[in-house]
Amino acid sequence: MSSSTMCRAKLFFVAAPVPVSEEVLTDVFCRFSDLIDIQIIQGTAYGYIRYAMKESADAAKMLLDGATIAGSTIRLSLQIATTIRELKLIIEYMNFTSCRADVNQQ
Repeated sequence: MSSSTMCRAKLFFVAAPVPVSEEVLTDVFCRFSDLIDIQIIQGTAYGYIRYAMKESADAAKMLLDGATIAGSTIRLSLQIATTIRELKLIIEYMNFTSCRADVNQQ
C-alpha cells in the first residue's frame, strides 16, 4: 500500500455495532487488488477505503457490503461525503437500510 498512489475509487464504510481495527480491515480489503489505504475517522466506527482501481472497489463492495467482519456488520457505499452534513446523512441512510434488512429477515 502506498498513500502516494493515485486514488480512483473510495469506499465509505460503517461498522456496527463495534469498530473494526485497521489491521483487520486491511487484511480483508487488501484481497481486492490495488488497495491504497484505509482511513478510520478517529473515535468512530466509520471511514474510507481507498483503491487505485475502481474495479477493485466495485468488487469489494459487491462481495463485502453487509458482511460480518470481527463481529460487526460492514456497510459500504461508493458515495463520497465532502461535508460533515453529507457524512451524517450517509451514516443515517446506511443505518436505516441495515435496520430495514434486519426487520425483513425476521
